[in-house]
Amino acid sequence: IWGLSRGKPVAPIDWWSDKPNDREIQAKLAKEPVYAAKQKRLEELLSRDEIITRFEKRYGPMDEEPKWGGQLGYRFWNGKDYQDAIAEGYRLSMRVYGDSPFNLHYLTRNKHMMDLIRNAIRANHSHRVIVLAGNEHKSFFDRDLKKDPEVETLDFNSILPLKTVKFAPSIARFLNDDD
Repeated sequence: IWGLSRGKPVAPIDWWSDKPNDREIQAKLAKEPVYAAKQKRLEELLSRDEIITRFEKRYGPMDEEPKWGGQLGYRFWNGKDYQDAIAEGYRLSMRVYGDSPFNLHYLTRNKHMMDLIRNAIRANHSHRVIVLAGNEHKSFFDRDLKKDPEVETLDFNSILPLKTVKFAPSIARFLNDDD
């Protein structure tokens, strides 16, 4: 809404297929004994992993996000501790489940989203491109973009502090009512 209201090009990058519905498949598969064994294996790997245990020692269990998430701001969500833990959690989950509904096709989805980001970068050559994504995509995008010599990535902290702005009524309405 911000970009559109200022005449800036906006390129949606999220890609999600509702057929088949991975969350429904995930719920069905979770009832199968083989997946219970896989989940137990993943939990074992997570409990022994240095990155995950260091994160949970400092912030608490990752599966209890609402307890710690509400008090931490954008610096935390974009920061090294959280992003390292997310990347490690997905690395281990991919090791156990592969690129499956249990990971909501993490690899396939993120690769497709990166294709859409690259399309946006090419369409705006020599201009700045801001990629807004859910925090579980950030470590994947950062890693992939840093491999491209044509792309310069900026760390979020390099543009902080953010200034407070009053939103136009249409944006405020969207954030309050529709998001």
